[in-house]
Amino acid sequence: MSVFLPFSLLALKRRSAKSVAAALSAAFKVVGSSRLSFGTPDYMEQLVDITPGSLSILGLMNDKEGRVRLLIDKDVLSGEYIGCHPCINTSSLRMKTSDMVEKLIPALRHAPTLVEL
Repeated sequence: MSVFLPFSLLALKRRSAKSVAAALSAAFKVVGSSRLSFGTPDYMEQLVDITPGSLSILGLMNDKEGRVRLLIDKDVLSGEYIGCHPCINTSSLRMKTSDMVEKLIPALRHAPTLVEL
């Protein structure tokens, strides 16, 4: 069975492609995955009812069967705010990181796995 992993990371991190690939590889080993690939448009629509380019933590509300596992870069939690799409990429939302952790994630019932990149 496939495990689908939306990944929230700090967009402002400046790293080489090689170091990001190595960090992602290490992060995915934490969750028992040896292979990383982008989800197909069909899977994204089927699992979280979102089109490519619109994936966000908010899409987890559509994962009623719990097939998607949330990974969060630990550095995301250090910021006062996070940004995400409201399930469509024509706009963006800003929310307090504490609200994401204390209110949104528990309401979504998708406990995150924290990783370091």
